[in-house]
Amino acid sequence: WMQGIHPRIWFWRLALGLRVLVLPGWFKELHERSRVWMGVLEAKQLYDLAKKNVGLGVIVEIGSALGGSACLLSKATKAVNGEKVHCVDLWLTLTKEEATEWNGRWLEEDKPFTAAPLLEKFLVNVRENGMPELIEPIQGKSVDAARGWSKPIKLLFIDGSHEYEDVKADILAWEPFLAKGGTIAVHDYNLSVFGGVVQAVDELIGTSNRFSKLKRLQALVWATKTAEA
Repeated sequence: WMQGIHPRIWFWRLALGLRVLVLPGWFKELHERSRVWMGVLEAKQLYDLAKKNVGLGVIVEIGSALGGSACLLSKATKAVNGEKVHCVDLWLTLTKEEATEWNGRWLEEDKPFTAAPLLEKFLVNVRENGMPELIEPIQGKSVDAARGWSKPIKLLFIDGSHEYEDVKADILAWEPFLAKGGTIAVHDYNLSVFGGVVQAVDELIGTSNRFSKLKRLQALVWATKTAEA
């Protein structure tokens, strides 16, 4: 039954499967209920990162969509000292055709979206599955929001546009506010699908002497800021 599968790949898959198996039931339920756009192991890693570095600053998420990861981040920070989670997204209004396609592609549901704007869906999700009192939505372009920003950040999570120039712009705009000792995390680090994400991360974080060595779990990567510019 292992025919055609390299032993290393088989053991890697087995290890991941065992890690999923031992995850707390409440977390797996939260992951499914809040519609997080990442695997459950990636989501648990992000949750754990959000609980670190208490007192260093707030959490900023670039790219929030329906709010699945915002639910996780807010639950995590509630479990420690309740730092705010600032969620930056355009939350564009989609046409019915766009919304139906988007629904099927990302949520795997064969039905059209309701007429409610994406921001409203985000707010409903975080109200039902997150800690809404800790979540601050910021509607607009990431780089524009950064121009008016001044707070130190303990966790910067980037999962917005996956185009190289956009990922690069997000990192350059927000990284200066990341506190020393804070964590930067980026999702969809996958060369075969999102080469622009990989290129931007490698150029600005992976080869920088101001960050620790990149760590990776599936398509989630993260590093600690070790020095200011």
